[in-house]
Amino acid sequence: MNDDVPMHQFPSLISKIGRRLMSLRRFLTRSLLMILFATNATAETLTLGTFPIPLMVESAEKGLFIDMVREIERRTPYEFVVELFPTKRAAHSFATGRVDALLPALDVLLHVPYHQTRAFYFKKDYAFTRVGSPIPHQAIDLKALTVGFTQGYPYAPEVVAAAARVSMAASDIANMRKLALGRVDVVIAERDSGLQALRDSGVKQVIYDDQSPLSQLNVFIAMQASAQGCAQAQVISAAIDDMRRDGSLAEIFNLSDQAIESAAIAADVDRPSAACESQESPSELQ
Repeated sequence: MNDDVPMHQFPSLISKIGRRLMSLRRFLTRSLLMILFATNATAETLTLGTFPIPLMVESAEKGLFIDMVREIERRTPYEFVVELFPTKRAAHSFATGRVDALLPALDVLLHVPYHQTRAFYFKKDYAFTRVGSPIPHQAIDLKALTVGFTQGYPYAPEVVAAAARVSMAASDIANMRKLALGRVDVVIAERDSGLQALRDSGVKQVIYDDQSPLSQLNVFIAMQASAQGCAQAQVISAAIDDMRRDGSLAEIFNLSDQAIESAAIAADVDRPSAACESQESPSELQ
């Protein structure tokens, strides 16, 4: 019997070995972090800046993102002190170092270097319109419309650029009321927060297409661009990975396991949690 591997199979074999080595490195990294958790009896306090988002951040104590933070606390040596700001002030507080972390963070919201945790959610923005009006299915469909955006919220640049006219409002609720009055043709909002705003505003006869988001952005926690921030991002990423595997992340956001493992987040999982390169994105909605 010939045990030699044919030459044409070498690339495939090397690729398999590489993937297994990467998986082993991730396992060892997580194991080391968990050992560090166990040997660190004193919790480290981190200040986390956030901003109001219907359903996601109702207050410093309530919201799905806050629920996720408390679950991360149970899995790490960190205690989070949550401070609520207006959106731009939250980003500014992170940029000036007043807070250790920013949640939720997206690359379009930040314009200073940062370390990012594993993505834990994805921000899908949808077009909400009045019944009887066509629903935009892609950014280019906004080219003749007056589009309602919420002041300070981060949006994909291509969606903002496509709008014929931009109308800003102080909240999603105010935007939905403007839509009902015909002051805007369409409102761009994340699905759950947009639906919550509809309920809170009392507006009726508004529709959207659940199958056609205009954009999708990964959501993560931003940590300061320092060696300490890098280490904190690694620890939190390991906890997020565990939450994804055991189903608690899907449970918090009332999503299916399939949704949690969507292409956007799956791509982020391929980035080793041990990698901690400083990120920078100058884009920000003015």
